[in-house]
Formats: sequence, C-alpha cells, structure tokens
Amino acid sequence: MKYFTAVACLAIVLVSASGTFATDLPELAHGLEKVFHGGNAEFAKSGRDTVFLIGPYSAGAPVNGQFEDAGGNPAWNGWTHWDPTEPTDTHWHVSDYMAAGLNDTPGNLAAYCGDATIEACVPEDPIGGYGNSYNDIIEFNYVVADPAAGCTMSVSGVFNSNTEPAYDYITFQFITVDGAVVQSANDGIHIAENFIYTLAYGPADYVGHESDTVRFQILVTTDGGWSDEDCIFWGDGACQIDDLRVQCSNGDYDGLTDFQDGNLEPWTIIYPSGVGDFANLWTSLEDIDPCASNYTPQVAFIDDGNVVSGVGPSYCQEWCYGPGGYIVNTTGGAVVDGYLTNYVESPVMDWPSGDYLGAELRYDAYLHEDLSADAPGIFFTWKVRSTADEINSPIAEAPWRNRGFVYYGGPAYIREGDIVTDLLEPGRTHVQVRFEVLEWGYYWGWTGNDGYPAPYLDNVRFTAFQSYGPGMSSSVVDLAQDNFTEINEEVDMTNLAINNVRFDRSKSKAGFNEEHNIPGDSIICDIASVRVGGLLVSNRLVYTMQRNPVFDS
Repeated sequence: MKYFTAVACLAIVLVSASGTFATDLPELAHGLEKVFHGGNAEFAKSGRDTVFLIGPYSAGAPVNGQFEDAGGNPAWNGWTHWDPTEPTDTHWHVSDYMAAGLNDTPGNLAAYCGDATIEACVPEDPIGGYGNSYNDIIEFNYVVADPAAGCTMSVSGVFNSNTEPAYDYITFQFITVDGAVVQSANDGIHIAENFIYTLAYGPADYVGHESDTVRFQILVTTDGGWSDEDCIFWGDGACQIDDLRVQCSNGDYDGLTDFQDGNLEPWTIIYPSGVGDFANLWTSLEDIDPCASNYTPQVAFIDDGNVVSGVGPSYCQEWCYGPGGYIVNTTGGAVVDGYLTNYVESPVMDWPSGDYLGAELRYDAYLHEDLSADAPGIFFTWKVRSTADEINSPIAEAPWRNRGFVYYGGPAYIREGDIVTDLLEPGRTHVQVRFEVLEWGYYWGWTGNDGYPAPYLDNVRFTAFQSYGPGMSSSVVDLAQDNFTEINEEVDMTNLAINNVRFDRSKSKAGFNEEHNIPGDSIICDIASVRVGGLLVSNRLVYTMQRNPVFDS
C-alpha cells in the first residue's frame, strides 16, 4: 500500500505556493510497518488480555464490524454514514472582527464569514480566521414589481479577505434561471476593496417559485486543507463585508445594509446541497485482486444512479469490474466542481472497566487507486476519537485523530490498521471510529475520471487490551532518513572532513509560502500517558552507531 500526507511530501517534492504537489510519492507494503510503537518491556513477554469493542458476532463485541446480520444479510448494525459537504450550519454572522477598516463608524460591525476564536498559529498570526471545507452562502432576493418587464440589479459594497491563493475563494454572483453569472472570484488578500456589480435581467431570467425574483449571492468556499484550522495557511480571513447596497430598477428599490443592528437581514443564509452520501452496503462485489475476494456484505461508495437521488450513474472507462460497470463518482456528485467526501462512523462505545489501557484498530480494505495520468485521486483514511467525561465534554466535541496518512494503491485486498493507544484520552469512558473516503486528488494534480468501484471496507475490529506503559509511536517520516553528502558528490577520499551527511527527518519545516523543502533536523516521537494523572518524569534518547573505519582518522 502507498501512503502520503501533505506534510510528508514536502521533504521529497517541490511545493508551489498554491499547495500543489508533484506525483513522486513513496510506497509501502503496509502502512502499519511504517509507524513504530513502544511500550513497557514486559508487554512483549506476557499475553495481553483483549476485549472486543468492534468485532464479528463470534467475538461478543457490542458493535458488529462485518456489516451483516446473523444470517449474513447486509446490515449497518448501528453504523451511520453521511456527507460532510452538505452544510448544516453556517460561518456567516455579524461581528466586529477585523471590521474597523471597512467603515468609519466606531465599533463597526460587518458580515463576517469565519471564526474569531481560532487560536493563533504563530506569534504574528492574529487570533481568528477560517477553516477547511467551508461552503457558506448569503443571498439577497428581490421580487420585482412587474414580472413581465426587465430589471437591472446593482450590488455594491466593501470587503476584506485573506485566503489561500488559488484554492479558497470569495465569490460574487447573480443567479438566473439558467444558473449563476459569476462576477468575480477573489482569493488571496484584499483590504477594504470596493466592488459594484450590475446585471440586466430579462423577464425570462427571473428565479423563484413565481419566476419574479432577482437574486445575488456571496459565497465563501474553501478546500479540505491549508487554513487557520490546520495552520498550514494562516491569516485573518476568510472575509468581512460591509455597506451592502442593492438597487433594482423594476420597483425602484434602493436599500443599504450596514449590519450595525447586529443582524444579517435582509440578507439570508442559504445551505447548499452537498456532493452526496454514496455509502451503501453491497454483496458479491467483484475485484481484480488475484489472491483474494470477498463476496460478503461490504461498505462501498459506488454511484449506480440510485444511491444518491438525481445523481449518476457514474460509468467506468477502463476499470469495469464493479456492479453494472459503475464506479465511485468522480464528477462532483450533486455539486458543480464538487469533490466526494463521505464518512462512515461506528456507534459511540463504552470503554470497558478494568486495566484496559491499550487500543488497536484493524480492518479489511480493497484498494484501487493507481494515480495514473487520468486517475481521480480517491483515497481513504481512518480516525478515532474519545472522551473521559461524556457529561462535561461530550464525544461529539472531541477531536478526531489519526496518523495523518491517506491510503491508496492496489488493486488488492489488505488487512490494515494501527495501535491507537496514544491517540486516545487517558481515563477514556467512550470511544468512536470513523472511516473517510476522500476525492483529494486535486491537491496533487489528479483530476481525471478513469475511476474504480473501490474502495471497499469490511471486517472492522477495535480492541482494548492491557498495557503497562505510555503510548508511544513514531512515523517513518519523523525519523532520520538516508541522505547524500552535502557536497552531493561521491565520497571525497582526499578530504574526509567535507563528507558531511545531514541528520534530517523526511517531514519539512517549510511554511506555506516557502516554495522549497526545509529539512527537519530533529526526530519526533509521540509519548502519551494512558493513565489519568500520569506524568512523564524523565526521558532520554539512547542510540548506537556503526563505525566506518575509513573515517576513524
């Protein structure tokens, strides 16, 4: 199996300021082999007592991970699935955050799309900003006086924005019966910038149930990474907008909204549709793994035209072994220019009583993503979250954690997973597991439609086991890497002292706007207490080196 992360790639490829990555990525047979775990020395000597939280019916687990009932028929068994690209909340609200420069009014308020409470990423980063995967809309609607006559609509105002260039946008657009008429899509930094947009509607262009409405929208759209939320990109975005003036000739409307009353009205919040929830249970799925098959119920994300109403079906080009020749949707689903993101989550599980401090996640997955020239870039990953206090800190507010890898490769069935002890809260009382399928190829330049019916997921197991030391892990990208001499030549035998080799990890220290790799001259190991009140009271690094007699002198 291959793997990569946005950060890990920085050490081996050139990164442009837009966040696009090259395609020369490392490969592994199994991701677990490249995450190293430590623990108490007695751990390897004694058998561990194990409790299944997710497992087959024969394991007595409270959650079944086979996606079938006792008779072998497809069954979700309490697992849920959803489309996170379909917003249920909005980031638009009225705020004084970075609003002072938009208007001379003391204590000025503006329409703000963002979160003023996001912690600063670095000392020079202001508190607040914006997050990943925004899809937020406010709009203005005006019913014309005479639907049989045309109407000229004009919208003006002033705005700030600070977003990741080429990926996150503030868009101004009119809406007609034939769709959006985009006026501008703004990325990067804009400070107190004035705008005015005008469109002449004909009677046949009107929208609304009665075909009598003109409409203007302001959208904030951000992709799945590089924002104040993950601190790869940071600033004071996404945007603040003020003094919105709307004029409509058909009815002589002229209105100014300065937001000083603390409300967005007459602008309204719109919740856009998502790409679609394609997670479904399938039986007798075919594959092209020469060594393994699985005809029992599995979770897959195939677009057959029925799973998501009004979308698809998505037909194969080269890889036609899926049911009916259908594949995972690669064309945005129900959203123009959208990218599939689907979650499958286990029920929330009670942590067992007793001295069960360790945890491990395992699962079967059928992978097929070859990253060829016309590949869509369909990946998947897993995450876990936990809480030690469901009453005061419910698990719904707990952060999801993983190793930062997204997986691809194949076509092959794999048995994968990881020890996740160090990713869980000490004294945990509840825990939950999630799988994510992500069309993230566009980050690295894979935007084709030669897709596959994969991935498939099945046979999930999540176990708690007795453990006696801290949770310890380190990824291969955080450890020292093979390297060349700094002179980038063969060993100089005449001057041995210049044959220096840097001691660097793979992961780069480069910031968002630095278009080159900065080697990380450290190694990193995560050490987490597994007991409530546990403290790390001492640590030391022990190492050995093999001598090379050539350099003894």
